[in-house]
Amino acid sequence: MRIKTTIILAVVLLLLGTYLYFVEIPEEKNSEEAAKVFDLDEDRITQLRMKLGDEVTVCSKNNEGEWEITKPLKAEANQALVKVVLDNLQNLEIKRVVEDSPITLSPYGLDYPNAETTVVLDGVPEGLTLQIGWKSEIGDSLYVKRKDEDRVLLVSYEMGKKTVINASDLREKRVVIFDMGRLQKMELSYPDRNILLAKQQRDWQILEPVKARADDFEVSQLIYAITAMKIERFIDEPSDLGQYGLTHPGVRVTLEVEEEEAKPVILLGKQEKDSELAYAKREGKHPVYLVKSYIVNDLTRETNQLRDKKLFKFDKTDVTKIEIKHGKDTITLNRDPQREWRIAEAGNVKAIKGEIDELLSALEELEVTSFVDDNPQDLEAYGLDRPIFQESFWLGNDNKETILVGKEDKSKKEQFVKKESEPSVYLAKKGLLVRLMRKMNELREPEE
Repeated sequence: MRIKTTIILAVVLLLLGTYLYFVEIPEEKNSEEAAKVFDLDEDRITQLRMKLGDEVTVCSKNNEGEWEITKPLKAEANQALVKVVLDNLQNLEIKRVVEDSPITLSPYGLDYPNAETTVVLDGVPEGLTLQIGWKSEIGDSLYVKRKDEDRVLLVSYEMGKKTVINASDLREKRVVIFDMGRLQKMELSYPDRNILLAKQQRDWQILEPVKARADDFEVSQLIYAITAMKIERFIDEPSDLGQYGLTHPGVRVTLEVEEEEAKPVILLGKQEKDSELAYAKREGKHPVYLVKSYIVNDLTRETNQLRDKKLFKFDKTDVTKIEIKHGKDTITLNRDPQREWRIAEAGNVKAIKGEIDELLSALEELEVTSFVDDNPQDLEAYGLDRPIFQESFWLGNDNKETILVGKEDKSKKEQFVKKESEPSVYLAKKGLLVRLMRKMNELREPEE
């Protein structure tokens, strides 16, 4: 009896193995030979209809060729996610035809499919529909069927599951989308002040409330905070904007992007009660968003936080001349055609290269510790009407930069400084300035 049972079990296992081998587990196929479920021309697709459970999501192309959600609500669609769905539909390959004319679809979850995706093509209003069934037990595959065919197919599970998505996941979650490299102007408006920044050539400048060089790193952090702003939740039918703090927002960001006529405006309001989210809105768009509340802090800046603290930006190899004035003494250093430094006042003797490099490094590293006065009426108060020390350097023949060093603020062990080309007065650490104050015998090469 036991032998008979064993034989029966062996036969059953053999038949099951044969079924799995020949039906469920597809042979390796060259990707060029594998047939696709659909032959689609993406340029002809005008609408995408996706059913997931009881929810139907419709996505349509607008006049600008952008995809937007039209059902169950009108909303912006994430263009990249729509592209993922379309790419997977276009490239979905048939791993195996399971049955050409199945008697029943229930073993595959296709009698009442839980998910369907329909693409509507220009000139084919009825569309082409992919019905999605169950995941296969073997081979990481998915049962699918074209609605206009009888065949049951096996396709890649990973690709197949990405051919359908619901409206909530498909919505664009970024508050604003733009090319960071094309951003030309940015205005930060607060209840008590405005800051206007503009890109001039490759560098950012502050235009209001003061004309000053901006710190490119600080500005890039601002831009990153704006582009990374993500919508955590939507309020699609807001009633009174005042309740969200958006009638008089705490932060208003206006962007001007090259070659784009519209200027995106972001409003940031108050924080939601008992949460770490804050209310936000795009001006001209209906929904109110909830974003992480720390973004409000990231975009709330004082003008001086955005100012460039380095006095000079230059390439040391471009410097052709240096002039140091200390009291009545002047030292002039010229770079000769062989790129050797020579001291004019000492009969053009060679200067010590290492000392000149250190001098230029000190200029390059010089940073202000505080911004004292952007519109000084009396330079005498800072000892800058007759500076105790000044140093100039030339980039080429005509591009001259000069730093003026005034009296010391003894309470801080800092000195007042000013760029000759700018009105503002700053403070800088005395220790850094000492590195600039060189005497001739420190710079000239010793006689042999």
